[in-house]
Amino acid sequence: MSIIKKQYLIFSLLLVLSVLLGTTVKADGQLGSTHTQDLVIVKYGLNKNSNSFSESQTTNTGEKINNIPIDNNGNQLKPLAGVQYSIQKIEPTDDGNKVNLSNGSTYWKVGSSQTIVTGADGVASLVLSDGFYIVSELANKSIRLTTPATPVLLRTPVVNEMNNGYLDTVYIYPKSSIDPVKVTPVPKKTRPGVLPKTGDQLNFDLTIVGLVALLIALSLMVVKVRKRGKK
Repeated sequence: MSIIKKQYLIFSLLLVLSVLLGTTVKADGQLGSTHTQDLVIVKYGLNKNSNSFSESQTTNTGEKINNIPIDNNGNQLKPLAGVQYSIQKIEPTDDGNKVNLSNGSTYWKVGSSQTIVTGADGVASLVLSDGFYIVSELANKSIRLTTPATPVLLRTPVVNEMNNGYLDTVYIYPKSSIDPVKVTPVPKKTRPGVLPKTGDQLNFDLTIVGLVALLIALSLMVVKVRKRGKK
């Protein structure tokens, strides 16, 4: 093999290696510290006569639910505003990337948590980089949310089940209900000088009092008539 052919072969190998290495770096850049996606939380509240959400809408796949959210009775749900969510980034303590939210030793927190609030449309959103996150719904007595939804472990990027690649927007639909409004009965107003009715015993007592008063009045009239007759 001539020297020129050897030089050409070495140059070709270097060119192939440079292309392969360049592709690898580009892929790492797309899915890593520089890759981001939108997290969208959509919150609906159960109606007062509802017990649970529709079974077809109880699984979070990360994709948007295009149909109208309903409860187990087929009633349309209403968006819930003012619900707060804490987004905490974490890292697994083991190389196996196994995180158990009930076991704090399987992960540690990275930085401070971020809080987002649903608007009038029941939607709250945040841009997230790739990694592990704990999405926690916060209790809020002002909107009667005393039992928050179970915290969700989110790992991004999320695989697009319909197409190849990853979801640019990840949707989460937390499941929880608000406490029913307590209705306090309003007491009936009574006219001044009129006793409220409290039962048959009160009516009987009033009748006795009236009869006694009538007898006293008649007795006084009889006494006056007798006095006039003596004069």
